[in-house]
Amino acid sequence: MQLLRLFIFTLLTATQAFTQQVSIEMPQSQGYVGVPMRLVVLFENIQTPAHPSLPPIEGFTIRRIPGEQTSSRTSFINGKVTSSSTVAITFTLTPIREGVFEIPPLQFEADGKNFQSTSRTITVGQPPTGGALRLEIDGTD
Repeated sequence: MQLLRLFIFTLLTATQAFTQQVSIEMPQSQGYVGVPMRLVVLFENIQTPAHPSLPPIEGFTIRRIPGEQTSSRTSFINGKVTSSSTVAITFTLTPIREGVFEIPPLQFEADGKNFQSTSRTITVGQPPTGGALRLEIDGTD
């Protein structure tokens, strides 16, 4: 019985969280006028709910996608418990004109700490279709 208590105590006190960080994912470095681009803000191991907003960014309109994606992971390895959690919040940035634009370092506050992303350079051109879309619909009677 005492061994069981010791085991449970060890599990409860050995829980360790990974490092806290905030980062952005924006895989595209090129875009087209009028075609939305995805920018995801990732909050890793942040305890308090995050409510980020983006400042105005030259050459883009910004829209936050409602909701958030969450994930968590817990591992038991050799009696040691580790856990991590991630919250992803998605924005769309829609280019409004051609050019080379810089998305400046974005700053976020979470759990009383300040986090800053790196800047990104995005090249925006006209869509290959010139903004027109040809659509053919075939149907049956």
